[in-house]
Amino acid sequence: MIPTYSNAARAGGRAALRNAAKKTARRPMWRALASRARNGAHLAFIAALLAALLMALPSRADSGAADGSKAGARENIFSVETLMSIENFGAAAIDPSGRRAIFERIRPYGEFSDYSFRTYAMQKSGHQLWEVDLAGDPTPSLLRGLDPEPTTYLESFSPDGRFLLIYQYRFGVLKIGAYDFERRRAVFAGRAPVFAQSGEYRPVWVSDHEFAFAALPQGDQPAGVAVRAHTGKHLWRAWNAAWRNERATASELVSTQRNRSEEPAGGSLLRFNAKTGAEAVIAEGRFADLRLSPGGRRLAALRQSVMLQPDPDRLSEDWINRHNTLVLFDFETGAQRDIVQDVNIFEYSLAWDAAGRRLAFFAWPDDRSPREGRVRIFDVAAGVVIERPHEGLDLASERERGFIQRPERIAFLGEEIAVLARPIPAGEDQEPRFTYRDYRPSGLSNPGWRLIGKDGPHDNLTAGLTGVSPQMIHQGRDHISVAAQDGLYRLYSDGRRRRLTPEIDGSFQYLPRGSFTARAGVARPEYSDSGLFAVSGEAGTRLILADLRDGHEGDVVEIESPGDGAAPLASSIDARAALFLARDGSASRLLLARAGKPPRELARINAHLNGVELGEWRIVSYRLGHPDGAPPPREVESCVLLPPGYEPGKRYPLIIEVYPGARATCEPGPASAPPLPDATSPYLFAARGYIYSGITLPRDLIATQDGPISGMDEAVEQSVDALVRAGYADPSRTVLFGTSQGGASALYVAAQSHSFRAVISGHGWADNFSHYFSGHGVYGALYGEETPFGNMTRYESEAGADFGVGRTLFEDPDLYVRTSPVFLARGVSCPVMLIHSDMDGFPIEQYDEMFAALYRLGKEARYVRYWGEGHAISSPANMRDLWERLDLFLAEALASSSDSMKAYRQDQVP
Repeated sequence: MIPTYSNAARAGGRAALRNAAKKTARRPMWRALASRARNGAHLAFIAALLAALLMALPSRADSGAADGSKAGARENIFSVETLMSIENFGAAAIDPSGRRAIFERIRPYGEFSDYSFRTYAMQKSGHQLWEVDLAGDPTPSLLRGLDPEPTTYLESFSPDGRFLLIYQYRFGVLKIGAYDFERRRAVFAGRAPVFAQSGEYRPVWVSDHEFAFAALPQGDQPAGVAVRAHTGKHLWRAWNAAWRNERATASELVSTQRNRSEEPAGGSLLRFNAKTGAEAVIAEGRFADLRLSPGGRRLAALRQSVMLQPDPDRLSEDWINRHNTLVLFDFETGAQRDIVQDVNIFEYSLAWDAAGRRLAFFAWPDDRSPREGRVRIFDVAAGVVIERPHEGLDLASERERGFIQRPERIAFLGEEIAVLARPIPAGEDQEPRFTYRDYRPSGLSNPGWRLIGKDGPHDNLTAGLTGVSPQMIHQGRDHISVAAQDGLYRLYSDGRRRRLTPEIDGSFQYLPRGSFTARAGVARPEYSDSGLFAVSGEAGTRLILADLRDGHEGDVVEIESPGDGAAPLASSIDARAALFLARDGSASRLLLARAGKPPRELARINAHLNGVELGEWRIVSYRLGHPDGAPPPREVESCVLLPPGYEPGKRYPLIIEVYPGARATCEPGPASAPPLPDATSPYLFAARGYIYSGITLPRDLIATQDGPISGMDEAVEQSVDALVRAGYADPSRTVLFGTSQGGASALYVAAQSHSFRAVISGHGWADNFSHYFSGHGVYGALYGEETPFGNMTRYESEAGADFGVGRTLFEDPDLYVRTSPVFLARGVSCPVMLIHSDMDGFPIEQYDEMFAALYRLGKEARYVRYWGEGHAISSPANMRDLWERLDLFLAEALASSSDSMKAYRQDQVP
């Protein structure tokens, strides 16, 4: 293997040199001049470089402007210290009676006492619970009787509203419990819950005072929350035990040919009493997708196996890591029943009918792919499983809206099943399909809700409707409710369709809510008694709260909108009210909106940020072409953040951020402060006098036959050209920047393009070859048996993965080598700053390799490693340190552009 590896590396290096020569020949004049200067072709520049370096060093980390403009002297510029003062609001809920609301308020970032959450703390930590009395004085107050120091998240109210299911996290320990509003105290379970933010491990209330949840084995903590702190504690204990000869400290991973699908993962299904804090074991094993039947008699769940190995004869593109067996628990008889074992079942696909007599799920044979799956129905009374094929239909994938390769939610509609699907074109094989999709794919027709019954597919229930939501909103005895662009519709089992909302000019948008265990917008919202909709039209935005309960069809409440862009946090049809988060410049306002009353402000945060200058967002439109000419060039838009004090006509240094599949998401106009802290915030770059642009990089325009991002360098150069032509950017002071997948992308582009003065790459990887095999960094030390080993799925997937090539490394090792930045490092022509952490899911060894390659080749590079950090910088001390290093690095890299040299190059700009 060593000779092949070495030869491929040398071939990759030669290819990089050939590409560099080819690109130099076709570059505009200004690019060629910049390249010659960087390669030392003009010795006369050296003195100017040294002098400019001394002048360019910032006097302090937060005030140094990249262009020496007046921006550096401003007092009200966004800084790292400003970032530390940012507060925020999280999730909210209103109890079933409409009496009280609870919301999460997130403390100022610099005032946390714990920055250990998962692989980064920002956006995830600092939550406290506050209460609003909707029946009396609605002035918010901190929830009494609850320790305010840990990060606390709300999940759901009990059916009678007396209890609130909550989570608390602190330094690697996650607890689940319930807060009692009568006793004003909380009780917690003795074992940590299984956890994910994708919905499959949501706990479920099984009575007014009891909930069921999946628990980990005693002493374990979920990787999705505690990976850094819990692993750190484990390693510290193990190290000391070895040094003191106290015990053996080995751990073991197993690879085997035997089928492990019948080996249950560790854990228990527990029933927790919110009154007493008592726990009872329902069953042993790890369980997912807990679904209580209507009436509460039965609980359906999926018992999960240990982590499975990939099939050696197939691509590991199915995103399936465990075998799931359907189990039914009867609370009246105490019986436990395994339903099907010869198929695998998607977690988060279970669905009861309205009577609690039948249970539907999506499954496929163990030796097949989920793409060959079918809907199955278990009849509880008959004890039989019936398959419902969907001939002629291609099921829509959740991946289309940013989730995973899984069919959208299924639901009973009378005796039949409703699915979101597209018709298979006539003339093609009509065998049922579930096609894997990319995120936000282009060129697809809109799916519709269709029935599949005993006799096969039926007509499209949403035919003629536009903008149909992929998220089902409600299910009744003989109907389901879905949203379309012109309103909320109830679809009946007999084929009738009824609009539940009045005719209002404007476009309807369903506003789903999320929680700690299910992200809004991607996870499937739980059915509730009401649905909230924003209606946007020429007259502004109106809010409609629709009653979804049987017998209340057509009952709607209009709530005065707090303003365009207001985001709902919670609503209640009984309280005829909703909580909203609205922006007032850079400040955020928590508002209570009631029917017939103007919105009332409950709390305001970040008002001090309204005095901070942030710059202005603009949209730049230009044509972007594929390097091979197919697909043809098309118009794209990219976001540009102009620095405070921007002077039209003046060219500024440019930060170009790259990430595969990125698209414009900014709103043109004066910028508002970010609601969440970000260690590498665009506003921190703008405050230093840079123009920042997160450029649009459509996947179909950056993928070539040579690899999934092999055309990214051409796309980036075209984007830079567009910003230069628009009069914003100084082409001699362009910096390439990327983190995570963007970090790997930035290194690849840097090795292919000579258009940049410097490159900053953080928290990514550099060697596709070794990354394919590597574990998940810190996860592997303690969670090796609980996480898929290697990164095979990332590369082997043909759809839905940004770096998917559809081939294993064993099939095409040269492809993995020739697209790896570490093997292309000879082509890097500017200083590189590498930033990584020891507790990142992308192993820090990846950047060890990249630095070693640059070191061996004599390239200019700095390698900054942070200890105790994860996939981003969390600690305020490390954030401050990072920006001191970034300021110094950029000052040195950009100092070679003296005023005379800048003017000379600007004369060459097309």
